[in-house]
Parts: sequence; C-alpha cells; structure tokens
Amino acid sequence: MRLVHGLSLLFVIGAVACSADGGPADTHGGSGASGGSGGVLLDAGVGGTGNGGLPSDAACEGVLEVTENRLQPADIVFAVDNSESMEDEAGFVQSAINNFANGIAAVGIDYHVILISAGSDGAEGICAPAPLGSGVCPADSKPPSYQRINREVGSGNALTIILEEFERYQHLLRRGASKHLVVVSDGDSSLSHTAFDGQFRAKLATVDPQASYTFHGVYGFTKPTDNTCRFNPGSDRCCTPNGPLTAAVGTQYQALADLTSGVKGNLCEQEQGFMAVFSRVGQSVIVGSELACEWNIPPPPAGETFDKDRVNVEYTEPGGAPESFGRVPSAAACDGVVDGWYYDDPLSPTQVRVCSQTCTRIQAAGENARMDIEFGCATKVAVPK
Repeated sequence: MRLVHGLSLLFVIGAVACSADGGPADTHGGSGASGGSGGVLLDAGVGGTGNGGLPSDAACEGVLEVTENRLQPADIVFAVDNSESMEDEAGFVQSAINNFANGIAAVGIDYHVILISAGSDGAEGICAPAPLGSGVCPADSKPPSYQRINREVGSGNALTIILEEFERYQHLLRRGASKHLVVVSDGDSSLSHTAFDGQFRAKLATVDPQASYTFHGVYGFTKPTDNTCRFNPGSDRCCTPNGPLTAAVGTQYQALADLTSGVKGNLCEQEQGFMAVFSRVGQSVIVGSELACEWNIPPPPAGETFDKDRVNVEYTEPGGAPESFGRVPSAAACDGVVDGWYYDDPLSPTQVRVCSQTCTRIQAAGENARMDIEFGCATKVAVPK
C-alpha cells in the first residue's frame, strides 16, 4: 500500500458473510495480499440462491483483494503561440514537454495531454517527440494520453482558440480528473480573463459538472523598448541585440493565473527558465491532484456474474468504528443524503463513485482511513438528511 500525500485509503473487495437480514456478519476467503482473484461475488440469480445453493440473504461467498488507491487523473491543455517571434520558444516547449509528462506520470498520475499548435514542419510549430508523442510530425498524436490539435495559434488569440477547439478535445476531458490549461505566448490575450473564465467553466460543466481548472501562463513580464535593447543589449533579460523578446506584457494571462492560483513563468528567462517553469507546472498538477473518489468494478471470476444490487460501501476513519455509506440512484440525488455512493451507469455499472460531500470527507480524513467495497449482500440505501 502506497502513501500518497499523507492519506492511505484501502480499497477492499471483500469476502463477506451476510446475516439473514442482509447485513455483514463475518469475513472469510482468500487474502488480496496473497493472491485474491478479483473479488466479485456470485449473482444470487432468479431462484434466490447463491453459491452452493444457499439462500442469497443467508451467505455471501467471495475472495478478498486489496488494491492501491490512486491519485485522480489529470487533463492538461497546452496552447502555444506560433507567431514568427516564437521560433526559439517553440523549440524550448518541444524539449520540455516530455520531462513534464514523465514527472507527473512518475507519481502515478494518469494524464491526458492536449497540445494546440501548428506542427513543427514550420519553424514556430511544435510536435511532441517520443515517448509522449509518436515522434512523427505532423501525425504525432498518441491518444488517449497525447493528442495534438493542429491549429496555428497567434500572439493574441490563445484563450479564444482554447474555447473554439473545445469540441475537438472534450472527449479527452475525464470526469473526476483535475483540469489544467497552459498558455505559452510572447503577447497578450485579446479576450479578457473574466470573459474566458466564464465561457470555459460553462463548457467544462457539460463534460464534468463539478470540475474546476487551473491556468498556468508563460508570458512576458515586461516589454523593454527597442532602444533599450539596441543600445544596451543584455541590460534587460527580455532584450536581444535586435529587439525585445516580448511583443506585449501578458496582463490577461497573469490575471487568469492569479484567479485560479496557477503558475506564472517569465518567457524572457528562455531555455533554462522554460525547464524550471514546466517543472513547477508539473508540481502544481501533482500537488493539486487529490485521491480519487471512484473505483472500477473488477471483472468477476470465471463462472460468476456481478449483481449490481448486492454491493455495499463501508468506511472507517482512523480510530473510529465502521459506518456504511448507502447507495443513491445518481449523483443528482447526493444533495438529499448525508453520505452516499452511486454507479456511473445505474443499468450497466463499471464504477463505484462516492458523492461529492463524501469524497471531501474521505480526502480530508488523514492517514489510515479505510474504504471497504463489499460484494454479495443486499445493497443498503443512503440515509436522508
């Protein structure tokens, strides 16, 4: 069992014996640590009997499997300015993006990276090298972990393009994943940060109603005059002998990063700065990823079937007594209960999910909190408020 951010949650698909009233009475069967075999119990069947011909409410046969809890996945959308003045910076992004992805993957975060940019067949375009991308440009996408949206981004329209291209990448935005946006530009946005924030949240709610997002920007902090650069090269980190590196100060990007508590990186720091900024963005993704509050239902052992009406969720806080979280029909019903859980699809479930208030409670519980998912006993109903 791995500790993540000081919180250890144990997900147990358990061998549960049930009393005549359907409640848990004892635990037996194999140990997950020594090779449990999936942990989904027999469907009681139409005749009301389970394994061995016993009444379904009198006994529940199964095995015990312990699985490591995981951090929530992360979906990250990059939009990179492809204007002529961004040739060097495009190369820096192309070099840094693999390190970024490797860093968040190393701690167990399942990522989807979406890159909006023209391809690197142009001097200011970008294609992700292997292993993040295919290494072939412009066909460098490797869905679902990496997808490039082939569109040229200008010095003032990165936020607008993130909105306009939403329908092309929304299928990669997962419910329950942390959401991050990263813009790299030497200009500023023609769309205000407040207008973008409202429009993007509205779009995001169509795929994940409870989702928020964090914006990170790599932009110019200052814009020196041409004369300053021409006559005093090196006197400002945004200067070259031929002129400034920034077309404008990224005031809208700064405001959006402040609004969402994102990372702000100075474009003028160039290659070493890019590596440092991308590392900080990666750390923000890691620190912002909380423990997941949904678990896949594993396939049943050979010869057995899954009964969606014989599943229970039990939670134990450190030093506390076990308590059952009852089931609600859907996420919409969570507001009416104290704690609860539901299926992703009530007819053909593939995941057990806890209500948002229950998720908050679990994530705040601290080390050694325990979650037991029990298969085989009649499902309990959530307690109303």
